[in-house]
Formats: sequence, C-alpha cells, structure tokens
Amino acid sequence: MRGWRKYKVREAIVGAVTGSLTAPTRLLLGGFDDGGACSTPAAPPLSRTAVLQDVRAVLAVGALLQTVPVVLPLASPSDPADHAHLVRHPVRAARPGRITVTTTASTASAVYWEPLWAQGRQYRPLCEAEKRLMDQQPGPGNGRPALDIGSGAGALARHLCHELGYRTTGVDCSPSAVALAAAQGTGPGPGPTWRCLDITADDHTALPESAYALITCHLVHRWMDDKSAFLDRVRRLVAPGGTFRVVTEIAGRRTTTDLALLRLGITPADTELLTTGWSVVRTADLDVLRCYALRL
Repeated sequence: MRGWRKYKVREAIVGAVTGSLTAPTRLLLGGFDDGGACSTPAAPPLSRTAVLQDVRAVLAVGALLQTVPVVLPLASPSDPADHAHLVRHPVRAARPGRITVTTTASTASAVYWEPLWAQGRQYRPLCEAEKRLMDQQPGPGNGRPALDIGSGAGALARHLCHELGYRTTGVDCSPSAVALAAAQGTGPGPGPTWRCLDITADDHTALPESAYALITCHLVHRWMDDKSAFLDRVRRLVAPGGTFRVVTEIAGRRTTTDLALLRLGITPADTELLTTGWSVVRTADLDVLRCYALRL
C-alpha cells in the first residue's frame, strides 16, 4: 500500500442540471440544513460536478434521474450562470419543502431524441450529391476547426475530418447517438472528437475550441424550438470569416398529403430568420432539401 486517501462523503440532492434529465452534462447539488429545509436562494447549491464527458456515465446518471425523485426547493433559486435547467413545473408535494419533477420534451433535447436513437432509429444518410457540394463549399479544411451540430451517427463529421481535412468535433444531445458515432470506423489518421452536449443549453466551454471556421447543421435546424436563440448561439461560435452550413427541408416541396412529412420543412419566416445578419448567403437545392452556406 502506497498511502491513504481521505474522502469526505456528504449526502446531497440534485437541484438542477445542465443539458437535460436524460443526458445531463453537469449536476448542481443542494442539500438540507439541520432543520430539514432545502437550500434556498440565500443558501446556494453545495457544489456542482465536473462536466460529464464519459458516455457511460451520462447514460447511468440520466437513467437514475428518471427513476428516483429529483427534488427542488419550492422557492426556486436563481438561475446559475451556466444555463442550468431549473424545473418549474411542480406536480404534487412529495413532502414539505420538496416537489417532484416533471418535464415537457423539447424537440431540441435529449428527452426527445435519446429514446429514438436508443431504439435504433435511422435517418436520411449523407448522400453523394451533398458530398460533392461540400467539395466546392466549404471546400478543403486544411486543419481548421469544424463543429457538426446534431452529429447523430457521425457520417458528416467523419466526412469533414477524413475527406475535407477539418479538425472536427461532432456534438449531439443523445448519448446513444454519440456512442454509435464513436464506435464507427475512424478511417485514416485521427478521427473526429465526439461530445455529448445540448448546443441550445449547455456551457460551450465544454467544446474543445472557442470558435470554428465551419459549423454544420444537417437536418437539425427544423427541430430547434427557439430558432432565434439557437442562431445567436451559433453566431458566437463562428470564427470571423467563418461559415455556418445548414441543410434543411423546405416547406411545400413534398408531393404528399401526410401532415407529419409536410411539417418537416421550414417556413418562409424561418428562412428569413435563418438568412438575416450574414455577410454572404449562398444556396443550393437538393430535391426537397436546400443547402445554405452563411458567412459572417
């Protein structure tokens, strides 16, 4: 034995999370005082955990949060600076000073996407026509950083890395999607970096770069609940002169009466919001899809 380590163990409750309840990236911990009362705004959380990077840890903690009561003070504390998701929907009192948690799934969150990826759901793959377009715009990466938002099984991130030469990070809010991407063949040389991260809510300091020459968003933009806030976050991550590349379906292009499929396209109002505020806007059409190359 080389020596002793001393650990101080203290019981705590999960007061809030960053990310989502099914795929948390950081836990904010609270507790009870000697009188049995929860932490209050005057008594902030005891501590916060480090960012959960390991996919297995994220899955384990997310599963635990779904099966045990997660509690908050009835008087919700102030929002932490790192965008913690404080649950504000009490259902019933579990005991004095505690409430049980309920959430409404956002189509931009792991609550929505994780069950689909975990069940083996498949989505439209990256086609050869899209690859040819990317050879022209954005073109070779030459080692510059790229970020693929909603990377899913990782096909686009791998193409950017291995074929175009970008130093690529793929992020997705679904732990199962990230695990699937990480398990794929890497090809020649170092592969992309993978992060389980909710781009709409999590702290961007968990990303390996502070700014990116290229940010891609393939069939993801339509699912953002607050598209304006999402675009503001993206602009803060695009390097000066960098490009935001969006591939999305356009409303009205499908010849179908299926309402679920018709809703997959973005509206003219969404298009105006997406393309406003960029110095250069280039578009190219692919059947029901449109590719936007937006440059700061």
